[in-house]
Amino acid sequence: MALTSPESPKPLEIILIPYVTPGHLVPLSEIGCLFASRNQQVTIITTTDTAPVVEKTIKQCKSSGHPISVHPIPFPYKDVGLPEGLAMEQAKDMDTATKYYHGLGLMRSAMQDFMRTRQPDCIIADKFFPWTSDFAETLDIPRIVFDPCFMFAKAVQEALLNPNSPHLLVKSDYEPFVITDLPRPITATRSRLPANNYAKLLALHREAEVKSFGVIINSMAEMEAEFSEYYAKKVGFKAFHVGPTCLIHENADAKIERSHDSVVSKDQVLTWLDSKNPSSVLYISFGSVCALPDAQLMEIACALESAGCDFIWVVRGKNDGDKNGDDNATWQFKKGKNDGDENNDDNATWRSKSKEGKNDGDQNRDDNATWPKESKNDGDENGDDNATWQPKEFNKNGKGLILKGWAPQLLILQHPSTGGFLTHCGSNSVMEAVIAGSHW
Repeated sequence: MALTSPESPKPLEIILIPYVTPGHLVPLSEIGCLFASRNQQVTIITTTDTAPVVEKTIKQCKSSGHPISVHPIPFPYKDVGLPEGLAMEQAKDMDTATKYYHGLGLMRSAMQDFMRTRQPDCIIADKFFPWTSDFAETLDIPRIVFDPCFMFAKAVQEALLNPNSPHLLVKSDYEPFVITDLPRPITATRSRLPANNYAKLLALHREAEVKSFGVIINSMAEMEAEFSEYYAKKVGFKAFHVGPTCLIHENADAKIERSHDSVVSKDQVLTWLDSKNPSSVLYISFGSVCALPDAQLMEIACALESAGCDFIWVVRGKNDGDKNGDDNATWQFKKGKNDGDENNDDNATWRSKSKEGKNDGDQNRDDNATWPKESKNDGDENGDDNATWQPKEFNKNGKGLILKGWAPQLLILQHPSTGGFLTHCGSNSVMEAVIAGSHW
């Protein structure tokens, strides 16, 4: 099972199978673009509903004439008891997420049938498709694992598999222990480790991983060389650092069209950021999946009020009328003037996108906006729910831009006005912050 050398006149046929959440789907699609830009034939297998996201990610690559395509397969919503069109990142409980994972398993046969017809030279599959290791063996080709996590996380997981791991010896979930079998000792508690059911899934992934040719990581070897070396020695195969994959998007248009439809246009977000001082804006986002409860959102809103800084805040799960969670935005331009009209805030220009095109220009009936001066949630069934997670008169001075849906994160982080990043520290966000030089 050897990969053909780069000098071979015949392009390789490479199949990519990404997991369907944005943090997995987008970077592996970008990796596909890296291969295609080197004249390798790339086909990305995904669900019919996530295919448009992949198409947006690879749009620039395809328009450049590189050999990359998408093969969509319908997701079996009815078979697993999920509503048609539900996105994986919209799952709000473990039961829904488990059903989605099971549904992807039901697509296995269709994926295998397609790959048999294509006879690929290599399969690069997300770690959530462990069956691809054994399937690749039946085709006598290599399977390479894609893992969106850093090698540091994988090294810690490997260290904890030791039967004498210190986490097995502490008396409570909150008693600190030190993992010494690492390039640097790490202190942790059991409360910070995955639950048993997820730990079993990780064990399944590892079992398939050791059968694979290697693992592809969306990071830089220079950033975590010691952990890559540790993991390679423990597991016995190579780790390929190909990141940051987001660097394939060279201009502002490509960055804002990177995957999902952004809730603001390139001109809107750049105009707002251009109006701010250098390094003055705090960007707040906790990833594509995390929807915080109202109590935590309220704490963040109060902190922003107290800090008084300019900010862009991405809020998930607050656009209930949108099936895909991507179409509704609340955003604001600060004009610096106020004519004293208590019913009209001249410090802000508010706009929102709605699927039906309703409420345009009607300031008193916009369901998707966060209002800066007065609460618009006064019992009207069409009112928004901002009162449950924002203090009264929050953002009345127009210093903040609140995005309810998908944000052009790469464009925001790389703007000179962005001075800080409050993040959940997901690997993709960390990588994008590092290359942007953001403080986080």
